[in-house]
Formats: sequence, C-alpha cells, structure tokens
Amino acid sequence: GSSVGDCVGLVSSGGGARGSVGLVSVNTNTYASNGRAQSIRHYADARGTRPRDVVEATRPLIANMIVERLPVVMPLPEDWELEYQSWSMERRKQFLQQLPEDLVDPKGEFEEIVSSDELRFAAASRETEADRNGDQKTMKRKLDQFLFLVVRDRETKTWGFPTGVADENDGNTTTMRQLAKNAMDDAIGVAVTTYLVGNAPMGHFAASATKTGGEGTHFYLRAQWLEGDLDIGQGRFDDFKWLTKDELGEHFNEPHHAFLKDIC
Repeated sequence: GSSVGDCVGLVSSGGGARGSVGLVSVNTNTYASNGRAQSIRHYADARGTRPRDVVEATRPLIANMIVERLPVVMPLPEDWELEYQSWSMERRKQFLQQLPEDLVDPKGEFEEIVSSDELRFAAASRETEADRNGDQKTMKRKLDQFLFLVVRDRETKTWGFPTGVADENDGNTTTMRQLAKNAMDDAIGVAVTTYLVGNAPMGHFAASATKTGGEGTHFYLRAQWLEGDLDIGQGRFDDFKWLTKDELGEHFNEPHHAFLKDIC
C-alpha cells in the first residue's frame, strides 16, 4: 500500500507528495526482518526544506555583531518589589522569638559586639565619574544596564555595529557567524576576549528600512565582552561608543531601534 506518513502536501498524479521537502515518493516496501514487518520510505528529488510561502532574503546579506557588556551591579528594585519586601519582613517578624541568653551563650564564650562605628559599611556609589561627565567611550558607566558597542565607519562616517557583507562568489563557504566575527575582530582588535553567544543570528532586518537605507538584509549575532581594551582606529572604524538600549536610538531610526530593543 501507499502512505504519506507524516508528510503534509499535495499528492501529485504520479504517486508522489509535493510538500515542504520537495517531491517525496509515497511508495513503501514492506519486508520481514527478525520476525517484524518494517517499511522503507523512499525520498526522491528532495529540493530543500524551506516552506513555499517563505520569501528569500534580499541580497546582499550583511552580518552584524552586537558586542555587549553585561550589567555589573543589580538594578534598583521596582516599586512592587520594595512593597513585597516590606510586607515579607513585617510578616516574618510576627514569628520571631527572642531566645534566653543562657540558651544562646550558656558558657559565655561569645565576645561582646564591637562598637557600631566599626561595623558600618558604606556602599560604593552606583554613579561613576563617566556617568557624571557623560563619557560614552568607557564601559565604566550605567553599571546596572547592558551596554552595546557601536562604531563609526572611517569612510562613510556612519555609526552602527561591526558589519561584514557576504561575498556571493565564495560558494557560501563563510557563515554569517564567521562573517560577523571577522568584522568584530577588525573593530575591537585581538586584545579583547569575547564569548560568541550561539551559532545562528538572533534576527534580521531589511536594509531599506534602516536609517542609511540601501539594498540587502541585515542579520544580527551577539558576543559578550569578557576582558581586554579596545584597539579601535586601526581598521575600517575610527571611533566607538558604549550605549544603552535607549541610547541606541541616537544612531538608528525608530523602526530599527524598536527591532534592536526587542532582540538585545
């Protein structure tokens, strides 16, 4: 008999099913092996797994590497968090009991607590000198937020992420990940250690909808800064900034900025 199994598609008059995997032969051969009946499905003339309604990305393909600095300190709690903490502390106090001193320290071995002045702890300020001076060229700012590296192209003087354009003549041997990594290395130098998050892009955006316009499709990958100092100015880029999500709007138009805030 014939069966299409889990394949979904239109059955052709020639006895095949044409779906997302191309032309699939639905003829199955049943044979006996070790006392069990087994079936073999023959796949012929498979032409890829892309669904029919998916539109191919416009060329050229542009790889972008988003280099991020992770937050250094915890963000300040929201109002609802403060309210919950206050309620939780008050509820906890209802069940606390003061234990007798002879039970806590029956042998009198505990030393008396030193003066309160010696126990005082002063937390460092969350605001750095760079925050006060508006310096965007250092990572020592906005310690409770993610920072993202943007660079300025030496020739066009436009700001953006480190980018690389795919060469359609290389036979698709260079992946988007490698292309974006090469662009990042060109921008930040070899003295910086990063960790590439994943092998696939986080998303894509049409170049025609960006601030600078043009043809093609932008693909975005992510890398986390671990250590090292930037050595900018020797390659394609001559300036850089470390910006928060909201500050990215200074160099990207509104639709592009909204897209970046979703994926960052």
